Amino acid sequence: MKPESNRLSQSDSLYLRQHGTNPVDWYPWDEEALVRATSENKLIFLSIGYSSCHWCHVMEKESFEDEATAAYLNEHFIPIKVDREERPDLDSLYMEAVQLMSGQGGWPLNVWLTPDLKPIYGGTYFPPEPRHNRPSFAMVMRRLVELWSQDAATLIARAEGLTTSLQEDLFAHLPPSPVDLKVLGDVFTKNSVRFDAIWGGFGSAPKFPMAMWLRFLWRYASLEPDSQAHHMVVHSLLSMCRGGIYDAIGGGFHRYSTDEKWLVPHFEKMLYDQAQLLQLLSEVWVKTRHPLIKACIDQTGDFLDREMRLPDGGYGSALDADNAGSEGGFYTWTYPELIDIDASLAETFDLRPHGNWEGRIILERKTDRILHPSLLSALLEARERREERPTFDPKRLTSWNAMLLSAFCSLYENTGSPIWKQRALDLAGFLKRSVVQNGEVLHQSNGSVGFCQDYATLCESFCAMYGLTAEAEWLDEAERIAQQMIERFHDESTSSFYFAEPAADLLYRKKELFDHAEPSGNSAALTALFRLYRLTLSQRYRDIAERGVSALASLLSDHGLSLGVALQLAAELCADRSEWVLCEDETDFLQAHGEHPDPFRILILGEIHDKRRISGKPTAWVCRDFACLSPVHTRQALVDALQNR
Repeated sequence: MKPESNRLSQSDSLYLRQHGTNPVDWYPWDEEALVRATSENKLIFLSIGYSSCHWCHVMEKESFEDEATAAYLNEHFIPIKVDREERPDLDSLYMEAVQLMSGQGGWPLNVWLTPDLKPIYGGTYFPPEPRHNRPSFAMVMRRLVELWSQDAATLIARAEGLTTSLQEDLFAHLPPSPVDLKVLGDVFTKNSVRFDAIWGGFGSAPKFPMAMWLRFLWRYASLEPDSQAHHMVVHSLLSMCRGGIYDAIGGGFHRYSTDEKWLVPHFEKMLYDQAQLLQLLSEVWVKTRHPLIKACIDQTGDFLDREMRLPDGGYGSALDADNAGSEGGFYTWTYPELIDIDASLAETFDLRPHGNWEGRIILERKTDRILHPSLLSALLEARERREERPTFDPKRLTSWNAMLLSAFCSLYENTGSPIWKQRALDLAGFLKRSVVQNGEVLHQSNGSVGFCQDYATLCESFCAMYGLTAEAEWLDEAERIAQQMIERFHDESTSSFYFAEPAADLLYRKKELFDHAEPSGNSAALTALFRLYRLTLSQRYRDIAERGVSALASLLSDHGLSLGVALQLAAELCADRSEWVLCEDETDFLQAHGEHPDPFRILILGEIHDKRRISGKPTAWVCRDFACLSPVHTRQALVDALQNR
């Protein structure tokens, strides 16, 4: 009989609570579970996911809510549930193991471990019956029980061999070499063959936004204007803004598209996607001034305030893909619903009486016409009246909020709209109050220990806040965080950064080489330190960043799509960089920045050190490594100084 609750029912994690009434005798990842596995000599079944994951919900309904499946699982294994957003260190470690075993990764991540935490076998979604060349969940469980009872030595040997491979430090085998424009050209040439010239983006279905790679391409386009990089970025972003991956009514981007056209997404909305895409959209809009890009920026900002912002100033992590037991129902429409609201919608969207997806309509633009605010409000109000909304996960993750803060700062610099500055000030205040303690950074606002990515993204966002306000407290805090990050995570011998601090419950101490849905902690740390160098001129920060990029040089060409953040930094190292200090009348001076945008420019909006107003007049300084030209006092003089530099 299904219990009313299990150990997960009172968890702080929404994802774990979602499994709190499963008949599976779940443990959280804790000492009790690990000790029991050892004392009873049982395999651990580790299942990792997150609250807004569609296939996690599917597998829960099919397997974890099934009484017979749960009974077998409880009898033969120690079942442990982990929220990947709470423990990205565990997720990263065992994801790599499953990718080595199967060549695939994703969520739910299901992996069987020996009692001493070594991986034996794993995969992602397992169906209840054999399907599409996937074994059923029951088949896998029964085979592992058979092997563990009859030939445990072979399983243990397999696990030890896999663990040895995982523990190898790849950074120790990377030959450092300089990164120059030729290297970046090779990266561009080799990886641009995957560009989809029809629909934009890279690769085929499923298709991900790949904001980190696109942001590198935007920088490469600045270095090599005759390349096709500019077109690739603009075409990709406009295709996304027109497609179903973008929520044309409420704003915000869904996680990824299941097809090459960007039409049918998995409908979850993740904070890290909004942050990374907003930053990219900001940079692209200031160059192109495309009205659809601007509309998506503004609408996504409104969506974040309306649906993801919390009263304390932080932002929650995700909105679920599913509602009312199915995926996408909240975001899709019937033809009569839309025509009843306003028949003119057919002028903007591809509306078909029988729908374009499972009998319903995912809104897909056929023109770039911007909807009138009153019509947009009517659509949003109609959608808000639906009975069940997608579940919101209020978990306040430091790195995702920090990335959003950097985006807010960029949006103010590039649009001049005061609302972005206010959003940045509010979010920065939350982060400083809630996740920073004497230079130590928490992973989320409930007190869990921070990871390298948390330190790195927060350091970079506080550098951005220094640029936004010219207030020394932000730069001082960024330096304190950087010092802690170097002390806790940096491996000087290989010019790289560990994912996490040493912990007794980790099989080994991992370094993350490649970006995934978010920047790798290693690349994020190098980027933050170089930004800090540009503001402080501390050679130590520059040396660590440059050595770290040179260590990755041999991988850039073959793995460029997975090293977008490192490539952004490499492009910055190759660029003619400048800093503008804009003292007073910043709106007028920001217009000059907007008329002549530069992705490698750092703006500081206010007086710093000896860069101050002259004779009480608005003053701008154009500098390189803070060696500055003579100050100017008008927007035109600033443009002239830029052109004569």
